[in-house]
Amino acid sequence: MTTKLQHQLDALKKEHYDLKVLQDALYELSESTFTSGSIEQFYQQVHQIVNTFIDARNFFIAFTNDKTQTLDFSYHVDEKDTLTNYQMPQSYLSDSLSRLVLTRGRPLLMQAKKFERLLAKGIIKERGNMAVDWLGVPLIKNNNIVGLMVIQSYNNDVRYKAIDKEIMSITGQHIISALSRFEYKEQLQYDVNIRTRELEEKIGEIEKIEAAKQSLYEISDLSQANLDLETFYKEVHTVIGKYLFADNFYIARVCEKRETLRFAYFADSAINDHESLFSPRKFGQGLTDYLINSGQPQLLSKQHIRELIRTKVVDIKSGEAHSWLGVPLYKHGEIIGAMVVQSYSKAFSYSDKDADFLNFVSQHVSIALFQRELAILQQQSRDELEIKVKQRTEELVEEITQRQLAEQQLKYSANHDSLTELPNRSYFNKILEHKIANVNENKNYNFALLFIDLDRFKTVNDSLGHHAGDKLLKNVANKIKKLIRNNDILARLGGDEFVVLLDEIPSINVGIRVSDEIIETLSQHIYINESMINIGASIGIVASNQHYSNAEDMLRDADTAMYKAKEFGKGRYELFNSNMHHELLASIKLELDIKTAIKNQEFIPYFQPIYNLNENKIVGFEALARWQSSERGLTYPNEFIAKAEETGLIHNIDLEIIEQSAKILRLWQKKFKNDKLFITCNLFSGHFINSDLTLHISRIISKYQIPKNSLRLELTERALLENGDLVNENMTKLKELGVKLLLDDFGTGYSSLSYLYKFPFDTLKIDRSFINNMREDKKQAVMIKTIIDMAEHLGMSVVAEGIEHESEVRVLTEMGCQSGQGFYYSKPLAQTEIEQVIQSHI
Repeated sequence: MTTKLQHQLDALKKEHYDLKVLQDALYELSESTFTSGSIEQFYQQVHQIVNTFIDARNFFIAFTNDKTQTLDFSYHVDEKDTLTNYQMPQSYLSDSLSRLVLTRGRPLLMQAKKFERLLAKGIIKERGNMAVDWLGVPLIKNNNIVGLMVIQSYNNDVRYKAIDKEIMSITGQHIISALSRFEYKEQLQYDVNIRTRELEEKIGEIEKIEAAKQSLYEISDLSQANLDLETFYKEVHTVIGKYLFADNFYIARVCEKRETLRFAYFADSAINDHESLFSPRKFGQGLTDYLINSGQPQLLSKQHIRELIRTKVVDIKSGEAHSWLGVPLYKHGEIIGAMVVQSYSKAFSYSDKDADFLNFVSQHVSIALFQRELAILQQQSRDELEIKVKQRTEELVEEITQRQLAEQQLKYSANHDSLTELPNRSYFNKILEHKIANVNENKNYNFALLFIDLDRFKTVNDSLGHHAGDKLLKNVANKIKKLIRNNDILARLGGDEFVVLLDEIPSINVGIRVSDEIIETLSQHIYINESMINIGASIGIVASNQHYSNAEDMLRDADTAMYKAKEFGKGRYELFNSNMHHELLASIKLELDIKTAIKNQEFIPYFQPIYNLNENKIVGFEALARWQSSERGLTYPNEFIAKAEETGLIHNIDLEIIEQSAKILRLWQKKFKNDKLFITCNLFSGHFINSDLTLHISRIISKYQIPKNSLRLELTERALLENGDLVNENMTKLKELGVKLLLDDFGTGYSSLSYLYKFPFDTLKIDRSFINNMREDKKQAVMIKTIIDMAEHLGMSVVAEGIEHESEVRVLTEMGCQSGQGFYYSKPLAQTEIEQVIQSHI
């Protein structure tokens, strides 16, 4: 498992754990309104609770203030930003992230890259230090957005996810409920203090003061009891009845806008039709309505009631009482209803002292009623929270399950090739490491490794396209699967390379047999998109042994054997042996030595003169690379060029030879007073698809002040096979510098004639194979003559290579060939040796 996948799994486990933490934290948040001594302490507790399940070291709560048009920060803690003004004008924050939350009314998770895009578009402006992650949720009360709660991270190790946004939203809703209860708590304490002072002032006037105190204690106890509202009202009635005639008793509640009146509790001994009398009704002209409108306790006799009816202050049809006593019930200074007792008997009338008593008691009833309603609301909130947390827990469990499935898919994808669904290189390496360990622990355990490379896959890709190539790879994978056992392993290493691990085999002969079957199967025609394809495969085989300690070494040897199979003709297998290993080591050593030689400038030019055949004079030189190795001695190109081209080191060698040759040429031009002398250098084909080639050549020409046309570059048809447009572009730029271009080994390729028209060559070099066979084969002479005539017609010059006899010079001269080189004139020589030749033939 990769480190990244392990981190993801750990995160999922942590989320699963956080569900219980979240539930406990939200319950603790509900209780904090009763445990906090002040609103400031409450906000601190909120911060601590949030920080238990989300990293919230940077945290603030702010509320909108419509009166002052400000955003008021009630709580603010931040590692980097210090808040000096706790009231920010809303206009100043109009283009802030906070404003986006307040106007949109939904949570916002903003990460640095998205934040930078919004900044660039001018949607928001930067406020304070730039956060890595910023998460804000709106605080909503009665469907109105009243503020927001925000956490932010400046640390790349602390990042917020979608689940954090959901948890913060739930927490924000709970904070609003808790804040409301905190406000109620403060008002409750205020009311109790007021009533206590009033009670003390009345002690000398009220005889029932002790009874009043006792009733307050009993009602206070009721507020703490776990009672539903119906039972609570009934118990309040019982307490009132102990100290006051209350056979006929009711509590009425009025809505906030005084549109309706409902009777929360009633008990009446004289009225049978309770349903019609105590049904909810519009607020109007009843005695209760009169009491609420007055805002004062009302002690009414029968005569008072009739007078109110006569003057149409009230309008009642039945239930006329002999004595009626009612007091208002308050909440936060606003009347919310009334508590009423009445007597229908002439034998009992309420007194002023009864009114004082009921008025005192009513205040405590209001407080107790509020406490009871708050407790019920809190319990409902807890029940709702429990349901929400349970629902969210189930959702999160489902999310986690889906994420685990996704992670399993990610793990599968990380270990398998997306095209063939075979194990990929990294996964196969782990399997191979395990098998190698088994070999080292159990001498009787054997396996074989087959490294398979398709022989003509690039041709298919280039001719039919990548889509056809993909189909071919899947087809090949299916064919190989059918040839191996279930316990064997087939993997795709990349491109057209496959590997097979033949597990628990008696001998390497099994590997040879399976290799033969694979080669035979893949040599047969395969049809892709109705096209018949011949593909073939080369295989390197390695047998397990205790010398291997890691997968890479074993794969390297199998790869080495596969390349040997390709060298010997493709469509075959080779069994790895120690000689291959020695050759590999020698190849690695050669590469290291070439790198060292480049660093130490051990590559030098040898020069073979180019003659004007008619005048027998030197007109220029071909520079040929030699390696003056401190370890190997003078080393010829056939010993290092192939490796240099394979590793890309040829680029450095070519440029070094060109630079040294240019320097020497300029010395010769001055020494022999002949600015027409030129130098021809070979360039590896890869140079011509390098956009920096012209810059390198231009630098060399400027550095040594070589006259125009003094530097000539040779390239072969190989350079023209791919990326023709880029090659042509580089050739054109070189000609603009005054560099002449030669096509080397002309006539040995496949499309020579087309190149002459497409690319801007100045000179053709006739390959030595034509010159050497010219005397024995008259057809070769005809071809040489044709090349010379064609070059003349195209405005090109010709140089003949490999001249070894005087007769060849004579024939070439008669054909019109002007220049040539070869052992007849001189073999390639070092700088000091060639100067003697120049002196006598210039």
